[in-house]
Amino acid sequence: PSNRWLFMLGNNGTGKTHLAHAILKRIGGIYKEFDDISCELLDAQAKGEGAIGEIISKYSNTKMLVIDEIDKVKNTDGRIRWLNVILRKRYNNLLPLIILGNIDVNTLCKNIDIQGNNAIRDRIAEVGLILNFNWNSYRNKTRGDIAKTL
Repeated sequence: PSNRWLFMLGNNGTGKTHLAHAILKRIGGIYKEFDDISCELLDAQAKGEGAIGEIISKYSNTKMLVIDEIDKVKNTDGRIRWLNVILRKRYNNLLPLIILGNIDVNTLCKNIDIQGNNAIRDRIAEVGLILNFNWNSYRNKTRGDIAKTL
């Protein structure tokens, strides 16, 4: 639905990324790890303000945006500011968003709310759904099953 944000947060190997890809396959959109978005923006910064605006617009206006590895956000002012701009624009444009990470919601809000005024927390309370993936990783089981078939 429009203007809904889904946060899939928790342990490694619990299916967050797999589920997000299934959603994107069904409805379309963009999947990116946040470090890749940051790299695009850093490259665009060298080209000038217009290039940065194009990248921000791409992620702010796509039908669905999935940002993975949000816990890997390097806590630099520029990267966090860019993320906040993208999130604010998606919120204002009533566009859905999925955020994935191996982090809890309190730490997430602390890391990305650069002004400390709880803007992200308020938006999560209004339009967000938090799913906690707090079970054990499936990767070892999957790897074991694959090894048995080889």
